[in-house]
Amino acid sequence: MPLPSGRTLDHAAICGLDGGVWAQSASFPGLSDEEVGNILKGYGDISLLGEKGVTIGGNKYMLIASDVEEGVIRGKNGPAGVVIKKTVSGLVIGMHGSEVATAECSLVVEKLADYLKDQGI
Repeated sequence: MPLPSGRTLDHAAICGLDGGVWAQSASFPGLSDEEVGNILKGYGDISLLGEKGVTIGGNKYMLIASDVEEGVIRGKNGPAGVVIKKTVSGLVIGMHGSEVATAECSLVVEKLADYLKDQGI
């Protein structure tokens, strides 16, 4: 899915709540079961991600915003960022570099996650 600016995300993945990867870009840095577990714990207690950040593929992102009622978590690591949205049974993850704004990444990640939620996925 192209971004409104015509740019693309650096990495993207969809994984199950058990950590199993359903789809990912070729360069996605990977996601360990522990990292998925920590993200899911953060939905229950967002202060955990505020303290420890969000880690994906060994890269730590500082929590910058969240809306756990909507299932959205956003993080930054320098100019790079990550947006995660929880669906019924999975997580949609988008990672961007300095040329893409977090808001733009959020738009596409949330749109895909909302579509999957509407399908019961």
